[in-house]
Amino acid sequence: MKLATVALAAAIALPVTLANGTPFPQHDMIVFLAFSVIFVTLVLQGLTLPFVVRVLGVAVAGGTNVETGAEEKSARREMLQSSLAYLEENRMDDEAEFLEIYDDLSGHYRHRLAALSDSNGMEEILSPDHQERHSRLLRDVLRVERQTAIRLRNKGRINDETLRQLEYELDLREANPTAGV
Repeated sequence: MKLATVALAAAIALPVTLANGTPFPQHDMIVFLAFSVIFVTLVLQGLTLPFVVRVLGVAVAGGTNVETGAEEKSARREMLQSSLAYLEENRMDDEAEFLEIYDDLSGHYRHRLAALSDSNGMEEILSPDHQERHSRLLRDVLRVERQTAIRLRNKGRINDETLRQLEYELDLREANPTAGV
């Protein structure tokens, strides 16, 4: 892009007349050709690129590669399973007063794993009723958090910027409930 700008600027910067007063030979043609080359290389190619990509079959519909999606899903599943195994191993070695923390984290990771698993691939980790109840309660809790944040702003206990930040975090959690609590 920078080179195109320089080329067009150089063509336009050519003098219209020479030092002796005669017109610069083909000045208008040089400017026209510089503009045309830039137009064709940047604009025309840029507009036709999506069509060429579709015709050649370089991209998969939806903009994601199916293989990459399966690879990512498999990696996420393995990461979650490793995390669950780690929690179970360390649970036995920790003090009894902290077992509730392990239960909470393990439940969180089991929910994420259940949301990620296929019905035909892996055994069901949580029952469909359990998953539905979890989803509904999570939506309800997020709604209560949002209402509380708005109420705090209305009472003047937090400002608009704080409310926006809290709502942004709630939006992220609502958009991807399996990503984190």
